[in-house]
Amino acid sequence: MSFYRNLLAKIEYKGTNYHGWQLQPNAVTIEGTIKKVLAIIFQKPVKIRASSRTDAGVHAKHQLANIYIPAEIKIYQLRNSLNALLPDDIAVVDLVEVADNHRVQNENRGKQYIYRINNSKIPNALNNDFSWWVKSELKLSDMQLAGSDFIGVHNFSAYQGKGCVQKVTEKEIFDLQIESKKSCHQTEIQFTISGSSFLRNMIRIMVGTLVQVGRGRLDIDVVKRTLISGNREEAGITAPPQGLMLNETYLKNDPFIY
Repeated sequence: MSFYRNLLAKIEYKGTNYHGWQLQPNAVTIEGTIKKVLAIIFQKPVKIRASSRTDAGVHAKHQLANIYIPAEIKIYQLRNSLNALLPDDIAVVDLVEVADNHRVQNENRGKQYIYRINNSKIPNALNNDFSWWVKSELKLSDMQLAGSDFIGVHNFSAYQGKGCVQKVTEKEIFDLQIESKKSCHQTEIQFTISGSSFLRNMIRIMVGTLVQVGRGRLDIDVVKRTLISGNREEAGITAPPQGLMLNETYLKNDPFIY
């Protein structure tokens, strides 16, 4: 009999107060916070392996992680204990037991991210932790046209952040949608981007580039050029982290589908 049980956790969090997902010395992170709570529950260190490593300030609705627990405990009791001890900006939404050899990274077949922009003259004080405030009017049709060039398999070396160590820069974007929603005095522009996998800061640079297209500071063909050239300097700015959320993680075999 195995000395541990392998659980798959579905986790959501508000990333505002954290230095990203990954455990770091001398920094408060999502992974570190969860591991501290697990150590309280089991009185020993517990290993976690996540499907994504979100950056500082980035949120998640659908982060998945293997948790290797060292004791017999009812799953609903563990979930309740975790949520009772975790801060209120982290929640374990669901837990399910999986095979000992299950690795969520190996099961991953893609992710969907959402990025939100408040494209209004005034800020949204109640939502500024979840959106980027861009006062200048953005031309939606230009962003949509330029954004369509991201779809498909491309070399995204022009869209990776500093310090990115991934050697494989060829990625596939399945779909990219840009929609505008108006209510009262606010206009929200939402980018919904799904793909096989992503480089560090890749989506934020994609969004920053399209925003500069919408402002008229970059031309519509900039995406085509940069995907060919691989030159980071030709692409746009890196959008700030607070507008970004990991919305969905697609698995080959989803154990949460009952």
